[in-house]
Amino acid sequence: MFRDGFTIDGWSPERIEATVRRSRILGLLESSDGTINGYALYSVPTARLHSRSLMWEESICVRKSMQGNGYAGAALTEALAELHACDIGWVAGRTQNPIVMHRYSTLGTIYPFEVPYNSPRGRAVADFLQANINGVATARFERQSGICRSVYRERILGDYPWNPQGHFESQLTSHGFHREKGDAVAIVAELRTAQPQPARTVDYHANPASAPSL
Repeated sequence: MFRDGFTIDGWSPERIEATVRRSRILGLLESSDGTINGYALYSVPTARLHSRSLMWEESICVRKSMQGNGYAGAALTEALAELHACDIGWVAGRTQNPIVMHRYSTLGTIYPFEVPYNSPRGRAVADFLQANINGVATARFERQSGICRSVYRERILGDYPWNPQGHFESQLTSHGFHREKGDAVAIVAELRTAQPQPARTVDYHANPASAPSL
């Protein structure tokens, strides 16, 4: 377990193991000398949303010295390629980071920023998240805004800049979003028909339930 990607005060060994076990994909960013520089975990509920599967980004972390090289985006596209047979039509996650929000916006239409969860189509998406995604079902999820209140014990998770006047920030702020209180937003991208191709090779291991505890 490495600790310099971001603070992990809220990650107990039991919580890490539970996250790994419910994930369909465990991706490891490994250097030529065998050093693990990052990980990404994705789950896919058995239920479908509008006849297509949803891939949930359970957790992703890249060592600070390796950040800014596109590895997080590469992990997502590699995971989509690995899960091609699942007919993924939606990608979702819970985040505070505007860089992650932008990444999702490049995949397709995003909820709740372009389509609110209290719209007719958005309500079906919100219902799905609350019924099938642990990270939303166990949170104080506000359907109007998509905000999950006080979900991170670490408060601000990670080390990144944000612009108070930014596209995502202004909308979140209007709903009383506070990173310093541990708030995050549940974001969903409804994918375009043509999916991006993997940008680089990342080692992925499907069905990580039998993997050793982290």
